[in-house]
Amino acid sequence: MEETSFGGSQLEPRFHVLGELLIRVDGVAVPPPGRGERTLLGVLLLAAGEGLGEGVPDDRLLELVWGPGRGSRRALQCAVSRLRSWLRERIGSSCRMARTGTGYRLDVPTGSVDLTRFRDQLRAAAGTGDAARHLGYLSAALQEWRGPVLGGGLEWLATEPIVVTLDQARNEAACRLADLALLTGRPGDAVPLLTQAATAAPYDEPVQAGLVRLLEASGRHAEAARQVDKLRCRLTHDLGVAPSGDLGLTRPAWSPFAELTARPPAQLPPDLPDFTGRRTEIQALCDRVSGSGGWGGSRTMTVSAVTGMAGTGKSTLVVHVAHRVAALFPDGQLYADLRGTEARPVDPAEVLGWFLHALRVPGTELPDAPTERAALFRTCTAGRRLLVLLDNAAGAEQVRPLLPGAAGCAVLVSSRDSLVRLAGAHRLELGPFAPDEAVLLFQTVTGRTAAGADPRAAEVAGFCGHLPLAVRIAAARLAARPRLGLDRLIAALRDEDRRLGELAVDGMSVRAALEPSYQRLDGEHRRALRLLGLLSVPHFATWLASAAVRTSPETASAQLETLADARLLEVLGDDPAGQVRYRIPELVRLYARERARTEDSSRTRRTAVRRALRDCLDRAESARRRLSGQPSPDLPPARPAPPGSALAWFDAEADVLPALVGQGLAYGLDDLVVRLTHTVAAYYRLRCRYDDWRDIHGMALRAAEHAGDRSERESLLASLSRFEQCPGT
Repeated sequence: MEETSFGGSQLEPRFHVLGELLIRVDGVAVPPPGRGERTLLGVLLLAAGEGLGEGVPDDRLLELVWGPGRGSRRALQCAVSRLRSWLRERIGSSCRMARTGTGYRLDVPTGSVDLTRFRDQLRAAAGTGDAARHLGYLSAALQEWRGPVLGGGLEWLATEPIVVTLDQARNEAACRLADLALLTGRPGDAVPLLTQAATAAPYDEPVQAGLVRLLEASGRHAEAARQVDKLRCRLTHDLGVAPSGDLGLTRPAWSPFAELTARPPAQLPPDLPDFTGRRTEIQALCDRVSGSGGWGGSRTMTVSAVTGMAGTGKSTLVVHVAHRVAALFPDGQLYADLRGTEARPVDPAEVLGWFLHALRVPGTELPDAPTERAALFRTCTAGRRLLVLLDNAAGAEQVRPLLPGAAGCAVLVSSRDSLVRLAGAHRLELGPFAPDEAVLLFQTVTGRTAAGADPRAAEVAGFCGHLPLAVRIAAARLAARPRLGLDRLIAALRDEDRRLGELAVDGMSVRAALEPSYQRLDGEHRRALRLLGLLSVPHFATWLASAAVRTSPETASAQLETLADARLLEVLGDDPAGQVRYRIPELVRLYARERARTEDSSRTRRTAVRRALRDCLDRAESARRRLSGQPSPDLPPARPAPPGSALAWFDAEADVLPALVGQGLAYGLDDLVVRLTHTVAAYYRLRCRYDDWRDIHGMALRAAEHAGDRSERESLLASLSRFEQCPGT
């Protein structure tokens, strides 16, 4: 790459392309170069201001500087040479002109081009949720404009995408400025900037409407009426059409662009006064939503989807965020509960009818066809700043028809579905609260100022699985019945057979919240969830699910993925042995176990647990043999070796094995409990996990006593005696 540096003193140039080309050096205007060099400089400054670091190819420069088919490479070379000389003499060393393969790039000091400053102010506006600061940034951005890009004298430049995009960004910023000026009660301050923008865009109805609304709000009714008359004359005489509305002065027959000054819909449900936690998630969503629209953020409509299992507070979060950012959407906020967890979710066509009615479309103008309703909704939202809140969505197919099509709008969605098929959506997976957040919510709802420091509050939150819905219910029960006492509440929640029944109050119920997700599953997946819920293990791999459900590993893997998609299962990732591990949230496990007791026989339940324990024993025996490097002829033939090394398998299952031993003891599977204890004991000694070693031996001793096996009882007692003498125990 060839570069040319210009000598001379280090000066402070300022380049203005948002209007007639203007150059200032140290505050003094500098006459621009000749015509060809002036246009070349303007084009290169546009590219620099838009951050086009790769420069502009020669062929494009020929078209942009001289017009299609008019320039020549010789003319370009001469213009480049003269421009270099002019820069050297007038600007100095602060600018560099670089040859970039097949084109040229102009490097200028940061912030020296008004186009860059315009874009920076728009980005700053999009990054704040404060209406007054947003208004200030937009005002600063529009003040960079002095007229058409590069003076507008070259007709072929007016249709170039870079110029068209800039004009559109200015118009959108002007409309947004008008909205915020009205919102903050400062319409008069914005009139001069809107007047300039309206003059530059004489046929742009949203910009003209913005100016009319500001004039009306400022009490300048005669000027507003004259502005409407001027627009009507321009459209009629120049284009042969009439305005699609009367810009707020009169309201004749409805049209998609009429009623611009009518009261916008404000349908958001109330925010919770005791909303607690989720600071990181709130900030992420606010940042995403506040970047919507063409006034400096995304140039497309943004969709933010909050997904997660029942009870995590998805609806509460999106409503809270919607209230936080509502000021950024003065054209209104639309809301619909899509009832996605019910047997018959709401038809999108019905929701479109609600929305169009809220946007003042008369019933006589409402199409019957769903596709036509969706198209009309996009037409009505074009050019507006609307927030659409879609709560409890069934899936992507239900959401798609309800999306506006234009920049300036934003959509917030909550759903138990993953919504992975909703193209372009930013998805936020919501899990249970962090422990401190759960305690804080409990403290806030109960009004117990000391609850945050009370370890019993943390115990309640733990029994609730830190699930916001469950914590709120437990706290509401205590607040409504203070005589219940915290200790009695804890005692009730400690009993797993009572816990779900206790987590219900005033129409809120964890059991009822989980029911729709279960009912939406088919029969095989319901059965899989029920049998997996019988296993009181902290996490598990596919092999354990395959054994409990009695299906192939491939089928079990597919079932687990379906349960994860239904938000009834969590995918934890790979373990040390390379296996994917899953976890059933505690309250889901209790619900699944309840369903198993209702729908499955005791024999079916016991058989499922026995299969899981039997398969675990076989795999543990195989791993133990590999760990010792010797066969064990006294043991039955084992199944194929588990994936990875034997030690890696034991490490992956280290927390699962004691839980399965306890499960076997509870179901009276005494022989499997004793054998599994003998099989895994060496691993726990190797890893110095003495507490686990002692616990499983204690359970095995009870199993041997229950079975009346005196020989095993004496063997286990001797082992425990040796354990007590081990160093470090």
